Amino acid sequence: MGTIYSTAKHNLVYLGEDDDDMADRGVKALELVAGDMRAATADFTLVWETIRDGRMGSEVISNEPFSTGIDFEALEALFSHHWFR
Repeated sequence: MGTIYSTAKHNLVYLGEDDDDMADRGVKALELVAGDMRAATADFTLVWETIRDGRMGSEVISNEPFSTGIDFEALEALFSHHWFR
């Protein structure tokens, strides 16, 4: 599966039914998080350096605020889906 997905330009994944109408909200929330990450990591080129402290070898905790419009309820619903467990 890794080979298949690694060469694809776009992937469509069916995660199941959206019984609680959270799918659209969750995708919009992910887009906002990605936008925040893009800005904080120089268009994702510095992700590793941003989240790791090379001297300590540990994760870095950020005090930077998220966009005010991020729907954390929808993100929780999306990542609580059985597909992600």
